[in-house]
Amino acid sequence: MDRVETRIANRLEELGKIVPLVDGFGASHGIAKPVIDALNLVLDEVLNNIISYGYPDGGAGTIRVRLECGPGVVRAEIEDDGIAFDWPRPGPLDRAVPTRGRAVGGAGLRFIHGLTDEIFHERIAGRNRLLLTKRIPLAT
Repeated sequence: MDRVETRIANRLEELGKIVPLVDGFGASHGIAKPVIDALNLVLDEVLNNIISYGYPDGGAGTIRVRLECGPGVVRAEIEDDGIAFDWPRPGPLDRAVPTRGRAVGGAGLRFIHGLTDEIFHERIAGRNRLLLTKRIPLAT
């Protein structure tokens, strides 16, 4: 499995490093643009949340982003040293409740689950590890 990785500081201005990494990785592996676009959207959501909520004391932290490409899949592994986060599976959206009346939170999780095919999360040695898998459609 071919891979590339980078480390960023837990600052929003660091997010600008991720899109070129993902785009370049996708181009070098011939991954279809819609798959790369979905991966970029998911990583933006995940990394924004890690940076915004994973370091409530404002301390410095490091986030590692690794991309891997294998037969029929592309994977993103995100590892951070922020606070522990339990990666819940979002419940169904109650469409009977108007948008303004819905509880805050959970939309990002639904968004991420909708754009990926598999999600695995664990907490190991004081670090969160999130593995996102996206299937690559076979060329027709």
